[in-house]
Amino acid sequence: MSLEDWFRIAPELPPSTAAGIAPRNVSRMTQAVIIVAGLGFMVLWGQVLMPMASAWLKTSPDACEAIVRMRIMLAPLLLIHFAVLFYVLLDGLRSLQYGQWPWPGMWLWKDTPIRSKTYALWRGRLMLAIGLPVMLGVAGYMTWIVLFGQLLSPEVHAQCPSLHQ
Repeated sequence: MSLEDWFRIAPELPPSTAAGIAPRNVSRMTQAVIIVAGLGFMVLWGQVLMPMASAWLKTSPDACEAIVRMRIMLAPLLLIHFAVLFYVLLDGLRSLQYGQWPWPGMWLWKDTPIRSKTYALWRGRLMLAIGLPVMLGVAGYMTWIVLFGQLLSPEVHAQCPSLHQ
């Protein structure tokens, strides 16, 4: 199987399926809500969640328990990497499938002109050829760090038999 077979676009959809679906734009109110919610989360993270997590980590009875607590705190960060990985995969495949970018039904921040078939194919192939392996590597590395990695020095890990299971 050649490299071109891997990136071949899907057959064209019938006009009744894709022609009537336009990319969706976001209203100014929705943009404002997203920005305010993001800023609110950043303030909540910096002023409430991080101090609580830091205090919880510092009150651990020993280094072994601290490592376990650190893993619990790092686990939600994996969700961010897997969400970006899913988006990269979806964007690349949909760009190849529909032959346009933004693809029909895509959620857009502002009114974006629909790009040509050549650009969509280039973008889809680039997302699958570069973005997907990079995000898989980052997500795999983060998973390894959280589940099996040595978050502290090897000497500390050697003292914790519960971490070797």
